[in-house]
Amino acid sequence: MKSRMLTFALSLSLAASLLAGCSKSEETAAVDTESAAETSAPAETALESESESETEAPDESTTLRAAIGEIQREWNPAFAQAEGDQEIISLIYEPLLATSRSGEVLYTAGDDEKADYQGTEYDYQGISTVALHYDTDTNETTYTIRLRDGVTFSDGTPMTADDLIFTYYVLCDPSYDGGYVVDEQQILGMEAYRKNNSAAPGVTVSSEEISALLNNPTEEFKNAIIEQITRPTLEEERTWCEENWQNYVDRGYGNSAQEFFATLYTYSADASYDIEGKSMDEVLEDTINLYSMNYTQLAKNYQGDSSYFDAKVRQIAENLLYQNKVDGAGGTEVANISGIVKVDDRTISINCLGYSTQKLYNLCNIVVLPLHYYGDPDNYNYDNNQFGLTRGDLSSIREKSAAPLGAGPYQLAEDAGGEIRLTANPSYYKGAPAISNLTLVPMDESERLAAVTNGSVDLARISLNKEETATLEQTNDGSLSGDKIITELVGDNSYYYFGINASLMKVGTDSNSEQSLALRKAFATLLAFDRANLGEQYYGASAAVIDYSCTTENWAAVSRDSEGGSEAYAVKADGSPIYTEGQSTEERTAAARAAAVEYLTAAGYTYDAEAGVFTAAPEGGKMEFTALIPPYLAGENAMTIALSNLKSTLESLGFVMNIQEVTDLNEFVWYLSEHSADLWCGERATPVEPQLVSYYHSTGNSNFYGLNVPALDELLSSLAGGSALYEERIPAYHQIYTLLRDQAVEVPAYERQDGVIYNAERIDASTIQALSGYYNWTEDAATLRLK
Repeated sequence: MKSRMLTFALSLSLAASLLAGCSKSEETAAVDTESAAETSAPAETALESESESETEAPDESTTLRAAIGEIQREWNPAFAQAEGDQEIISLIYEPLLATSRSGEVLYTAGDDEKADYQGTEYDYQGISTVALHYDTDTNETTYTIRLRDGVTFSDGTPMTADDLIFTYYVLCDPSYDGGYVVDEQQILGMEAYRKNNSAAPGVTVSSEEISALLNNPTEEFKNAIIEQITRPTLEEERTWCEENWQNYVDRGYGNSAQEFFATLYTYSADASYDIEGKSMDEVLEDTINLYSMNYTQLAKNYQGDSSYFDAKVRQIAENLLYQNKVDGAGGTEVANISGIVKVDDRTISINCLGYSTQKLYNLCNIVVLPLHYYGDPDNYNYDNNQFGLTRGDLSSIREKSAAPLGAGPYQLAEDAGGEIRLTANPSYYKGAPAISNLTLVPMDESERLAAVTNGSVDLARISLNKEETATLEQTNDGSLSGDKIITELVGDNSYYYFGINASLMKVGTDSNSEQSLALRKAFATLLAFDRANLGEQYYGASAAVIDYSCTTENWAAVSRDSEGGSEAYAVKADGSPIYTEGQSTEERTAAARAAAVEYLTAAGYTYDAEAGVFTAAPEGGKMEFTALIPPYLAGENAMTIALSNLKSTLESLGFVMNIQEVTDLNEFVWYLSEHSADLWCGERATPVEPQLVSYYHSTGNSNFYGLNVPALDELLSSLAGGSALYEERIPAYHQIYTLLRDQAVEVPAYERQDGVIYNAERIDASTIQALSGYYNWTEDAATLRLK
C-alpha cells in the first residue's frame, strides 16, 4: 500500500508520529539498484515487433542464447538504466575507456596492453589511449584521448574525433538528464556554456541568501515551488487515485476518484471544500491553488514527513537566485565548452580544473555515439561552434533509442518482442565474433539456473546462494563445473562487514587511545573468529571470507596472502597468534574468548578471574552496547548469527548486548549518521576506484565510524589527489587498510559472489576466459565459440 494511505490512516487515529516512505541510500548501494522509469519505444523504429515481423529465427547451430535482466528498450547508452538494456548496450557499443579484470584503467589499450590478474597476464584491446598531465601552477589537468585507427561503427562508418566531440556535447547539454556525470568534472568553460553566459562562473549564492528567500518568498519563487513541486506531486497523486479509488470505497475514502483525492489532499487544505458536481480536473486545480507553495503540508500528506521537500526547495531557491544573478551579470553568450578541444581527426583533449583519481572514470568511462546517426551532420562544424545537435533539445537523439548503432561486436537484428536478436558486426575492430548470432532473453533471475539446466538458454549470470550452489553441484555430480554446466565464480563487487563506532566504543575521551583500541579489538576479535564456519554454513560458495575492507578482485585489494597480509583480528594483545592450525570450532571459540578477555583487561575493565566475568568498566567506559541490523540482513544468516554469538559471549563475561533489527532503511542510515549505534552489520560496494574518503575520512559524509585519525586523514587526502600510476597508489591503499584494521572500526566478513553459468554441451569451454566483477562475459563475447 502506498505510504500516503498509511499517513492518512495514522492521521485519522491521531497518531503521534507518521511513517515516511523508504528511499535508497549510499550505504546499501551494493544491494539496492535504482529502478528506472519506463521508457516507451519511439513510434517509428527500424525494427518490427513480434506481431509484425516475418523474420525467421536464426539457425540454432550458430546462435548463443543468453539470459539478461529486465529491459525497457532504452538502448541509447547515454540514457539507459535497466539492467538488461545495459547488457545489450555492452554488446552493441564499445566503451571509450578500457579497464582490466581488476578494474584498472588501461591507458594504452588503444595500442594493445597487457595486465596481470591474480597471477595471470591477459591481453587487452581498446578503442583509445588516454594520457593525462596535471599542471601544478595552474591547478589544471589535461586528458588527451586518441582513438585507435581503423575503428568503425557497425555500418562501416569510421569513428573519428568528431563523433567523440558530438558525444561530449550531448552529455554536457543543459537538458541532459542521463546517468553520466561528465558535466560535473570541472571542465573549463562548462558552467558558462550550460548557462550560456560568460559571467556564470563568477556567480555564487550564499546560504544566507537562500534562507532570506525562504523567509520572504517572492512571487517568482512561489510560482517555482508550485510548478516544480505542488503541481507535479498532485498530478501524480491524481493518477494514482484514479487507478486505485475503487479499492478504498469500503474504507470510507469516497465513492469516486475525485472524492478519494479530496479525502487524501483537498480537505486537509480546506475542510469546507465542496466537491459536489466538480470534475477531477477542477478538483485538481482547486487543490493546487489551495496548497500553493505550502510544501510542508503537502509533504506531510504525501510522505508523512513535513520536511520531505525541504532539500528540493532549497535547491529551487538556490537555482533561482543563481539564474537571476547570472542574468543580471551582463555576460555574453557562450558558443562552446572551452575545455573540450579537437586536436586532430582522431584526438581530443579535455581540460579540467583540479585533479582527482576518480575524475578520469567520470570523464572517460563513456560510450561514443556516431554523429552521422544520432546527430545532424549538416549541423556539425567544429570551427564554427556547431556540434551536431540543438542545444537544449536532445529529443531527436532519444528517438533512436530502440534502434541502436554502435561499434561493438554485435548489432541489433530484430526486436522479437520477448527476445532480442543480435547478429555479428563484420566491421568489429577486433575481428568478427566467432558466434554469428546472439539471442538475448529477458528473464527473472530466479528462472535462469533452471533455464541453463534445461537448455532453453546457454548462458546466464546469477546471484548465487547456498541452494543454487547445491543445485549446480547436484547437476554436475558434486562439482560446480562439469559436463553439463560450467560455473565461473565472479564477485558482485560488494562485501558484508561489521561496523564499530569509535566515538562510542572508547574508554575515556580519546577514541584513539590504547585503551579504546583494545576495547574495539576485543569486539572485533569475537566477530571475526568464526567467519569461515558461519560462511560455509549459510552461504557456501556464494560468499568468501575477506580480511580487509575491499573485495579481493579489485586492483587495490589486500588479502591474507598478500605481502604483509594476515587473517583479520587473529592476534592477541601481545601480538602473538590467537589460533593454531587444525583447531576445532570449539577450540577456536575458546581461544577467541581468551584473547577478548586479554584485550578488555588491557582496556581497563575489571576482571574477576575466579568468576570469569568483568565486574566494572574503567572511567569513560561502559558495560552495555547496542548493535543494529539493517532490513536487508534481517532474519537468520551468517551476519546476524555472528552478532547473536557476540551477544552470548559478552553476556557470559558480564556485559549487556542489545541487538535491534531496523525495519526501515532510512531509519537505519539515520541511526548511523547520528552516531547512535555502537555496532552494526551492513553491505558495501567496491567500485573500480574504491571510495574510501567518504567512509573513513574524519569529514567524510558517510563516516559512520566516528573516525578522527590525522594519519588516516592525511593518507586519504593524498590518495584522492595523488598519482594516476597504480604502482604508486597501491602502497597507500594498503597502508589505509592496515590503519583501519588497527583502529578496529570495521570487521570485513564476506565478499559476495555471482556465478556466470554456461551450458557445457553447447559452449566450447576452451574459449571461456577469466571473468570478474569488473569484467563481465559480454567483454569477451566475440571470442566465445559453440561446440
